[in-house]
Amino acid sequence: MPDHGDLNRHRSRVIAAALWLLAPCFAMAQDAFQFIDSSGYISAVDYVRWVDDPEESLTPTAALEALANAQKPFVEDEWIEMGFRNATSWFALPIQNNSQLDSIIVEFRNPRMSYVDCYVPDGEGGFIEMLSGSQRPFDVRPINYTFPAFPVELAPGESTTVLFRTKNIGDWRVRIYVWPTEVYYNHIVTAHDPSKITIGAMAFMALFQLLVFVSLREKAYLYLSFFILSWLGFLMANTGVGKWLLWQDFPWLTARASSTFMILMCASFVIFSMSYLESQKVTPKLYKIGQGYMWFAGAIFLYNCVYDDLFRMNLNRGLGVISFVVITMLLIGSLRKGSRQAWFLLASWLLVFAGGSMIVLLSLYVVSARWVVGT
Repeated sequence: MPDHGDLNRHRSRVIAAALWLLAPCFAMAQDAFQFIDSSGYISAVDYVRWVDDPEESLTPTAALEALANAQKPFVEDEWIEMGFRNATSWFALPIQNNSQLDSIIVEFRNPRMSYVDCYVPDGEGGFIEMLSGSQRPFDVRPINYTFPAFPVELAPGESTTVLFRTKNIGDWRVRIYVWPTEVYYNHIVTAHDPSKITIGAMAFMALFQLLVFVSLREKAYLYLSFFILSWLGFLMANTGVGKWLLWQDFPWLTARASSTFMILMCASFVIFSMSYLESQKVTPKLYKIGQGYMWFAGAIFLYNCVYDDLFRMNLNRGLGVISFVVITMLLIGSLRKGSRQAWFLLASWLLVFAGGSMIVLLSLYVVSARWVVGT
């Protein structure tokens, strides 16, 4: 009698080998991305297809088969925009190498995606697996960099299909670029220099406000220093520089860094505003509203520390919107009372309001990512 287990294993090997042999055909049939010699990156998002994996059960072989007739994601201005969600998904990028190079880099440009794992056919019926994403330590990534990036060996004239398995809670907005290998490694050496300059400048501003507090003993400047540091943390979290430089081996903070610093940023600016405007004396009723907001922010902070879900992230966005309302009320109340400080705060608040509004509109997919994130 035949052993059904052996038959099933043999059948799986045959299917895997057949799919590997058909991978170049799949690439051509699916309008493959044509890589040519280039001095920089080339966007490949228009050639990507995707399927969700709600049961997290697909293998690379099964995913390759499912992606053969899958749909293309929504693309705008070189961004794949899939909304605010909790999902596990597979992406396929068919590539035809029309250059003289024998290796390329495929970059999945989003430093906040929790898991981004890459699978490339190995020529023997299997796949080369490469692990990345914000929840992966840098020592297991194929390239030690903030963005998930994967080296692909592909001889001139050859084609293949690169698979990505992604898992994330929150914003699903990403760009996918293909780079010449040498150009990419030269690029990452200096890519974050502007961010490092910004980090240094903001750290200096925070230290200056702290020194003013020590000199004048006015708590408003202490709160302002904390706000600048929170803002700095928020920027570092959203660019991936924070994990790269500060919290590489802290998965808990990596998953919550953006939300945590946003909560601290909103709360610290509200308490700074109350202190600077002397709201307890000038507008006592509005001061109580500000105190209520601080308790609300504290409750959301505790929830953020324990849970990691979409509800937590929606609470954070709501907290940011409410902070705008509370600070605006404090400003209007102080202006009506003839406060001189309110005029000074109003000038800086308009800048914070403009930047914060763009971030909120971006998170709600009302404005295009290119208006805020740039390149």
